[in-house]
Amino acid sequence: MHQPQISHTHSDPTLAPHAEPTSPPVIRCETTADFLAALPRLVGFTAPDSLFIVLFSGSRAHGAMRVDLPDDEAPTTLDAYIAELIGWVAHAQQRHGTSRPAIVVSSALSFADAGEIPWRRLAGRLDAGLERAGISPRELCCLAPDGWASYLDLAAPPDGYPLSIIDASAAAPTSSPPTLADLGRLRRVPRSERAAFARALTRERSKRAHPSFGSFSAAHEPQPANDRRERHLRERLGPLFAPGHRTPAECASLVIDLCTDDGWACAFGELTAAAFAAHHADTSRADESRVDDTSRAGDMSRADDAARAPTRAALGRVVAASDTLAFIAPLVPRDDRAAIVALCALAWWLRGLESVAAQHIAAARRLDAGHRVVGLADEVIRSGSFPLTTRRST
Repeated sequence: MHQPQISHTHSDPTLAPHAEPTSPPVIRCETTADFLAALPRLVGFTAPDSLFIVLFSGSRAHGAMRVDLPDDEAPTTLDAYIAELIGWVAHAQQRHGTSRPAIVVSSALSFADAGEIPWRRLAGRLDAGLERAGISPRELCCLAPDGWASYLDLAAPPDGYPLSIIDASAAAPTSSPPTLADLGRLRRVPRSERAAFARALTRERSKRAHPSFGSFSAAHEPQPANDRRERHLRERLGPLFAPGHRTPAECASLVIDLCTDDGWACAFGELTAAAFAAHHADTSRADESRVDDTSRAGDMSRADDAARAPTRAALGRVVAASDTLAFIAPLVPRDDRAAIVALCALAWWLRGLESVAAQHIAAARRLDAGHRVVGLADEVIRSGSFPLTTRRST
């Protein structure tokens, strides 16, 4: 059974860098159809043959886990699968202070082929196991190619409800979300964009060749020269961790710096620091939430929003970096691409999507298995040595 993949909530994800607001927009879900419509916006992608567990803090989504569906519904297979799954849920509740989860079976098997709601035996055993563990899911439902239904809805038709109800929901994304497989592939760059990037790269290299580039005035900057260079490098790498679309000039500047040892090392450090900050802030918030249970509901909601702000900010840097690295990597000449693809893999892993990270690190190894950053990123991803969320060592 694969390790769960953790996604943190954001809206309308694309393969290009996108805005990540400090306070994410609230997606209101009043029905199961609304929840299924909102799911791609919550997790950032679609994936068949997957089981999603959406974690909540009160009435708000906190994050989500994805895991492959089991190979079959044999009792022994299901018992082992469910025991591990319930352990992950209980661990997440303890660590993050989350409340009742919502669970979605995303099935490639249709209602028509199954002759009933797909994966009914899995859902029944999972519901019973959760009940024995003292966990009551707020939803347990199925999304299939030809319909959807809640396993908790005894009146659901045997062929499911029509998908058009989900499509008509106000919670549905405005554009088609990427699939999980899409996130692991680099985009195709239009010829016009590649030409604009080439011109920007030429201008940036010319600018950096000028004697005035990188010169410092000791009168205005009393720091040692090495400290000043490091600070200016971090400033130039700032757009990597900021949401929004990158201009050709920004892409060119990032590529030049990330193809140097100092540049990728700085980005590597900033990525892991942001992920550590998110993990530390989230764990601290969970500890506080278990203690403070006397405030009024409104006060608790406002306090929770304030407490989650550092987590959102830190995670926002990781999300922006993964999007930006995936955006600029295909612009880079093949001979220089390995380091940036490896950093992209690391960012996706720190973001919690291990299967996406695995695809990118495999691509980086094919480009240059001997590159130092490829080896470092591969070691981190393989060892599972950085505990961002509920991930355990593999």
